[in-house]
Parts: sequence; structure tokens; C-alpha cells
Amino acid sequence: MTDAEQRRAIGNLRKGLDGENGCNILVCTDIAQEGLDIPACNFVIIYNFVSNEIGGVQARGRARAEASKCYYIVQKGSINEKRQLENQEKERIMDEALKKVNSIPLTDLQCMIQSRQATLHEEYEAKLKRKDERIYEYPTSQVEVVCKECKRFVCNGDELLKKGPSHYICTRPDFLETVRYQEKKIREYRTTDDIGVVKCGDPSCNVTYGQMVRFKKGSEMSACALSCKGEIGRASCRERV
Repeated sequence: MTDAEQRRAIGNLRKGLDGENGCNILVCTDIAQEGLDIPACNFVIIYNFVSNEIGGVQARGRARAEASKCYYIVQKGSINEKRQLENQEKERIMDEALKKVNSIPLTDLQCMIQSRQATLHEEYEAKLKRKDERIYEYPTSQVEVVCKECKRFVCNGDELLKKGPSHYICTRPDFLETVRYQEKKIREYRTTDDIGVVKCGDPSCNVTYGQMVRFKKGSEMSACALSCKGEIGRASCRERV
């Protein structure tokens, strides 16, 4: 259905049987369990579909009329029946948790939240620190990037540059003279274009270093976006591409 047809169907349901072209039944997918507001709706029937506990609450919320009902129709012993029983138990636990939270004095609750936020922030900062310590375990000048198969030298660690959120390029001046470059059909993206493939310079080695990328944001340039899939060895201080 088009957006216009969907709006028309919902409008007819709101009119009810007394309105022109009105109806009192709407058949729809689970997308209707969120945001659909029909104040006069008094029945929701869900056939052979069970989402999570939050989806169940939202689906029942489509029946806005007083004394409204929601029914699930599923096969006995099916995975949907099991899932719905699990959802009901999760809802019970949620209700108990909400009652417990609502019984806590507001000032005490604020202190608990602030304490938890502080703990989470400390854990996040500690995680970032550990990550930085791993990154700078070796000075970049002592790291050699080599082919993961033939161990052919690619560049030094201090010749790597991060370009954009996810690309690492080699700034070694003679880099393209030491590799094999193959043009390919250009794939265009918003800030980059893939224009070729860069492979190891050893003709007997078939390892692909990465895509030749044209960066369009800022000053336009083309460079090989290396695909680093290895680890730094403590003895050799080499990162394998």
C-alpha cells in the first residue's frame, strides 16, 4: 500500500461504520503496534505473531477504548506460545521493578542514579585508557607494516595516516611504485570513491592490501586504504596487513 492508501484506511477505521466508507476492522502488519492512535478501538487481535515484551505492551496500547481487550492467537506448543509466556513473565518483573522504583523517595532515587552514572563514567574512562595503552604500546617509528603472506615490507608505522572515520592510508612517497595497482569500475559514495585495488608488489603473492580510494571531502586526494587484519608481535614489532 502507498502512504496515501494507508492514511485512507486508518481514516476509514476512525470513522467507524457510521461514517462514509467507514469500517470497524483494520488488518495490518506489526508496524501498527507503534504510534497508531484509534481512541474508539476496543479489540486488538494478534494472529500467529509475538514480538518482545515491549512490543506486546505497545500492541495492547492500540486498544484505547474503556474495557478493551487484546488477544493472541498462536498454535499450542509453538515457539510463539513459548515466547508469549516468556514476555508475560518479563512484564511481571518490569511491573515489580517499577513499583519498587516508585516506592523510593525522590531524593534517594536521584542519589542512586547519580552514583550509577558516576560508576559507568569511570568504567568508560578506564576502558578508553586501556585502549590507548594498547595502541601506544610501541612507538610508531618502531613498527613495520608487512604483507601477512610474503612478509614484504609495506611501510613504517609513522607513515600511516588515519583519513576519515575508518580509513588508514600509507603516506610513503614511493608506495605506489612498490605495489601492483589495478583499476576497476568506480563505486561512488558520498565522501569517497573506490577507484581500484592495490595488491602486494610481489608477483607471486596475491594478497590485496586494500582499495584505492579517492577522498572527496576537503582537499581531494587518492590513496590506498589499507586493510589491517593482524596483530603486532612483541619480538619483531611488526603489524601484518
